[in-house]
Amino acid sequence: MIFDWILRGGTVIDGSGKEGFLADVGILDGKIAAVGELSGAQAKSTLDVTGRLVTPGFIDIHRHADAALFREGFGDAELFQGLTTIVNGNCGLSIAPSGGAFQKEIFDYLIPVTGRPEEQMRTESMGSYLQAVKEQKLAVNIGMLTGGGTMRAQAAGFGVQRLDDVHYRRIHAAIEQALSDGALGVSLGLGYAPECFYTTQELIAALADTGSVLEFGKGHTHAVTALGKMAGRTVAFIYTGKGDTCDNRMKKIARFVRFADCYNIPVVSLVDSTGLKLFDTVERQMAVLSAASTLVYAYSEATTVKVTLVIGNAIGSAYVAMGGSANADMTYVWPGSVISPMTGEAAIQIMWKDKIMASKGDAVKAREELAAQYEAEVADGVNAAVEGLVDDVIDPADSRKMVIAALEILSSKRDSNPPKKHGNMPL
Repeated sequence: MIFDWILRGGTVIDGSGKEGFLADVGILDGKIAAVGELSGAQAKSTLDVTGRLVTPGFIDIHRHADAALFREGFGDAELFQGLTTIVNGNCGLSIAPSGGAFQKEIFDYLIPVTGRPEEQMRTESMGSYLQAVKEQKLAVNIGMLTGGGTMRAQAAGFGVQRLDDVHYRRIHAAIEQALSDGALGVSLGLGYAPECFYTTQELIAALADTGSVLEFGKGHTHAVTALGKMAGRTVAFIYTGKGDTCDNRMKKIARFVRFADCYNIPVVSLVDSTGLKLFDTVERQMAVLSAASTLVYAYSEATTVKVTLVIGNAIGSAYVAMGGSANADMTYVWPGSVISPMTGEAAIQIMWKDKIMASKGDAVKAREELAAQYEAEVADGVNAAVEGLVDDVIDPADSRKMVIAALEILSSKRDSNPPKKHGNMPL
């Protein structure tokens, strides 16, 4: 074999985590063909890299150079940093496909993110865009995601907040076409327009397979319970509802968990709860506590697969019941989420009392700042992951992919309760 290139005498860092080692690297047809002692091998060209580090090219999976890559010289700076591949179209904001009536509106929104569209760009379809990219003969490899936000804007613009079936059909058709044209996947940007307009039901629809969601008990409390499919697998979706969780929400959720467990349907829980709702009567507060114990029992007794996604707050019993390692098989959190036994306002009264006493000026403002500091530095999702309270902090755009992967990993789960007639559900 005659290599195109042999890099001789470098210290190879292969990405496996082991220590670097001295080796030659043989390259053929633009690919690494051999790593090792190649002193007897022949090559069209050789390069002495003694004393230098040799690594596979780095991949930047989060870029917004959709339009910038058409500028002269693009890729040179990336190569100097060791980057050989970049992936564009992130955060739901891809510049293609973006044709039709809303193209100008989409471009105006994306220019600060992706750069100004160049004349040689063709964005009417993902296929035409990728062909234009190919014609650029760039120094780096380019991968492209199709943005969920762009798909929505192309179907309905930025002014429509509630979508109808016609809009959804347009979005689904555009996504399928983009994927068949060569897009690597679909990115989401739920914090950016127009995807920030999605309701919880629409978020569940985004996580689930197209057209597979069937909601149960619609309109009964702010909690959402629904059946749907993810990668062809039937799952039970549960959303706590934002804010404090009352007894009616918890009863609805507990009942649906029990139903799912009867048929061994995996439970995917979306959590955004600031804890138990407080009432001013003993009777109602006791009802809340009773419902909380029922919720914890339903999750702990269920032997089906349980995957939790914290999309905001998991305070107190909401984390214990739905996201804690004792009940959930896998728990992911979005950046900025708060995992804590109590709210920041309550926690600082106990843990940071000395800081409150030492604060000067407006006492109310000082408490607000300390509460925000506690939630950002002590109770955030990253610290929860460090402490082993959750499995990972993930990009919201990766939610569907990560949940599907968790369901696949856990598909062989076999669990059973201790032999007895039945448990003693708190009623």
